[in-house]
Amino acid sequence: MKLLSIKIKGRDIIGLESEELTFGKHITEFYGPNGCGKTPLLQSIAYCLGYPCKFRDDIYKLCKSAILTFTIANDTFQATREFEHTDFILTLQSEKETLKFYNQADYSKYIMERLSLAYPSLLTTQNKQSYPYLSTILPIFYLDQDLGYSKFYYSPSNFIKDQFSEMLRIIFSLPEKHSFDAKKKAINISEEIKYLDNSLAVQRRDIEIAKDAHNDKNIESIDDSINNLKNELNQLKNSKSLKNDSLFSIEEIIKKQKENLRDLNSELNFMERRESSLIQIMKEINTEINTLNLNEEAKRIFRSFEEICPSVDCKMFSRSSESYAKHLLYLKDQIKDIERSLNLDSNRHDKIKQEIQYSSKTIEDLNTLRNNIIEEEDISSVIDAISEITSMLFKLQLDKSELNKIVILEDKYVEMLNKRENALDKLAGLDKNRQSIPRLAKVKTTLRDKFINWLKVLKTPNIDFNVTFENDFNPIMGYETLDQLKGSTKVRAILAYRSALIESMLELDSKSFMFAIFDTPKQHEIHYEDIDNFVINLKVLSEKYDFQFIFSSTEYKYSGDKNDTLLTPKYPGEQHDMFLMRY
Repeated sequence: MKLLSIKIKGRDIIGLESEELTFGKHITEFYGPNGCGKTPLLQSIAYCLGYPCKFRDDIYKLCKSAILTFTIANDTFQATREFEHTDFILTLQSEKETLKFYNQADYSKYIMERLSLAYPSLLTTQNKQSYPYLSTILPIFYLDQDLGYSKFYYSPSNFIKDQFSEMLRIIFSLPEKHSFDAKKKAINISEEIKYLDNSLAVQRRDIEIAKDAHNDKNIESIDDSINNLKNELNQLKNSKSLKNDSLFSIEEIIKKQKENLRDLNSELNFMERRESSLIQIMKEINTEINTLNLNEEAKRIFRSFEEICPSVDCKMFSRSSESYAKHLLYLKDQIKDIERSLNLDSNRHDKIKQEIQYSSKTIEDLNTLRNNIIEEEDISSVIDAISEITSMLFKLQLDKSELNKIVILEDKYVEMLNKRENALDKLAGLDKNRQSIPRLAKVKTTLRDKFINWLKVLKTPNIDFNVTFENDFNPIMGYETLDQLKGSTKVRAILAYRSALIESMLELDSKSFMFAIFDTPKQHEIHYEDIDNFVINLKVLSEKYDFQFIFSSTEYKYSGDKNDTLLTPKYPGEQHDMFLMRY
């Protein structure tokens, strides 16, 4: 983008108006005494590009609109913005069409797309979604008279997180620092991790319950029992002495069932003693919590007496309050752990009782079957024995199936753990430090060298040339920040840094905005020779890259060549000539 001309149009009857002022190809200077109208013209350039300028009352009362003519590539545009509007309204006219914009976002998007600049979705200071405006980029190229010389980057509206860094990243074609899309992706991944954590907790609990229910069993021993029963069944079916073999098989099964019943009763007794112990511990913890609460209530009563705590901000009991809170939280966590254990034990308790009932019933049935075999001579008792062994086989198969389910649960648990690990890796990848971007390092190296050079051009006193950067692009000079600089040193440092930024952009082929506007600082102590040296170096930069510098001055008058323009006031005023004609 390059600038061609600016014009202020007056109101219909009484107003202030300028002629169309054409900018030079390289350097344009608005030269004239204080109060001749330089600042409103410079402001109007930025105003027509979307910058939220504040004008003096005379401009609002007597001027109708500002008209800026500029080019992007081979297209010429005329931006018209009226002074009377408090809301954003801007008309953009080209040879092809006339467009009207009613907000900064649409206008900024249109211009940035024409400039082939990225228009990223960024994160605001409130962690919401937003997009860059021209008014957030222009402060890099426009030094406002009021506050532009107070910071390296001043914007009337700072709503984007690390706004200065993000705007320079756009200019230098670097990846955004706080992408909203990346943040959104991070939120989604975080939600996935949260879901996986909850699922893992449920699966872990299911595995613990399943293992508690079968803690005395394993697949190998069950397989051995199944093989033994199958052998007994085969022997029973093939034996010639069916009665004796049946009795032997039944007695072996009864023996194993009684052993199992003893183990179950022993485990049940242990669990009941454990439950009684945990309940007693809970009672003791609750007693301790009640004691803590009574102590805290007593502290509040003591604190209410002015003789003890005369000040509203009395901190006599602050340490005890912190201790109370920590202790109370610890005790409540203990109760939660105990309740969790009791719930697990309760499930296992019910399961053991069911198994005891089943084993007792099985032993009773087996004893009845054994007696029948002894008393009866017919084959029906043998058939009952075979049936009972078959039933036992079926139960063992069920137990084996339950143990296989535990294996499946554990496999799924491991699979979900791997998914969580992958999600954490993705999240870590999004949060990776972007300082390692090669182009960013190149930009900072170039900017550092240019900054030091321009500090020398402006003969900036008492500045440490050991320049480093924090937060991407904020310079630190030795151990000093800009806020520590005062007066002329601060003005020179800001001019040097802005010039260094522009030269770095040009050298690194970031040529979207091919102009810079430097308004006159309100107070500065730069000698004439230093300003002249500064402008001469700007001229060299302009010739090398075909870049425009537009500045204003009250005392310094630049003598350029045919590619430069000196604009002076020509309309008579009360004290001196003016840039704006009153009618």
